[in-house]
Amino acid sequence: MHKKLVVLAAAGVLAAHSALAAVTDVTVNGTKISAAAQEKIIQAAMAQGQERTPQLEKDVRERLIGEQLLVDAALSQKLDKEQPVIELLAQSRSNILAGAALNRYLKNHPVTEAEIRADYDQKKAQYGATEYHVRHILTQTQKEAEDALKRIRAGEDFAKVAREVSIDNGTKDNGGDLDWASPSSMVKPFADAMKAQKVGEVSSQPVKSEFGYHILLVEATRPAELFPAYEHAKPTLRQELVQKKVFEYIESLRSKASIH
Repeated sequence: MHKKLVVLAAAGVLAAHSALAAVTDVTVNGTKISAAAQEKIIQAAMAQGQERTPQLEKDVRERLIGEQLLVDAALSQKLDKEQPVIELLAQSRSNILAGAALNRYLKNHPVTEAEIRADYDQKKAQYGATEYHVRHILTQTQKEAEDALKRIRAGEDFAKVAREVSIDNGTKDNGGDLDWASPSSMVKPFADAMKAQKVGEVSSQPVKSEFGYHILLVEATRPAELFPAYEHAKPTLRQELVQKKVFEYIESLRSKASIH
């Protein structure tokens, strides 16, 4: 009895594998839909997390048959001769060829691990080794900033003055708290002042930037913690470098083209 069960189980496994391997060519009104074309779509579905089943194979086959029937119907009605369809077909052709050119270029000029690492190291150096916990008060005019500074020097709490005076709606309710940040994330006049101030100090004078006039309070500093680790940043950096290569490739083609 035990041997019989084993044989039956083995037969079931073989049958299942046979069912999953049953993708074959299909011909619709003389047009062949190849097993390879079906298999490509099945593999794409599996890459998205779908399980390969006889039902998936059937769904793919039926979908391609339906598409071909619609194509045949369109051709029989000469829809391919109508201007809107001609324009769409031309655009599709352009998209496909442009994509093919990019794929070939990126295949021959892939983003390397060394390029990603170099980009990461450069961005990390730009970020800086130190983060600052800063509060600020932002005003429209220098006089408003000077008046706020006088109040603070007279003993008023910085956070209280920020809530009453600052025009930075993103921080004023928190007493001007910018939390931890790198100088690289700030506009240059603000970043320079932040780095120059000692912990616990308030600006000696208002700092002018493109946003207005700032009064700063540096509450603390620490070694940089917020910059992401290499493995975490790697996918984003890779995509940025791919986009950079695409841009440079198109620009190189533009430089040789006749564009009027």
